[in-house]
Amino acid sequence: MVTFHNEATGGKFNCRPSIPGLNDSQIAEILERARENGATQAFRVMLRLPSEVKPVFFERLRQEYPDRVQKVTNGIREMRGGALYNSEFGKRGKGTGQRWDAIEWLFDLTCKRLGYNVTSENHWERESISTFKRPTAQLDLFD
Repeated sequence: MVTFHNEATGGKFNCRPSIPGLNDSQIAEILERARENGATQAFRVMLRLPSEVKPVFFERLRQEYPDRVQKVTNGIREMRGGALYNSEFGKRGKGTGQRWDAIEWLFDLTCKRLGYNVTSENHWERESISTFKRPTAQLDLFD
C-alpha cells in the first residue's frame, strides 16, 4: 500500500471501481487500509464498462474468477437498471437501486467512522461535484 498524503494526492483516495459481487464486500477494509496509510478524503465510483473495456473486463474476470462471472454480471445489471453500462453524464459513475444504496450507506458510514471528508469545523460533508464546469468552445482568460 502506498502513502496517500503527499502533494500530488492531497490525501485523497478513490475507492474504485465498486464491482458488485467482487469487491463490494471489502469496502470497509479498503477504506481502513487507506486511512492507515495517510488518506484523509475518500470517494467512490461504480465500475464503468464502455464498449472497448467490456470484453477485456469479462475475459479477465472469466480467467481469474470463473465462479463469480454470473454474480458480478447480475450485480452490475441490478445497479444499472438491467444494462451493463450507462454512458449518461452524471450517471455513469453511479448505480441505482437497493444494492447501490447499501454500498453508498456502507461507504458513507465507514468514512464517517474513520474521519474521512471532515472539514476544519468537523462537520461531515460529502465532496461536492458542483465545482465542475463543462468546457465551452470559448476558454476563459483567467481560469
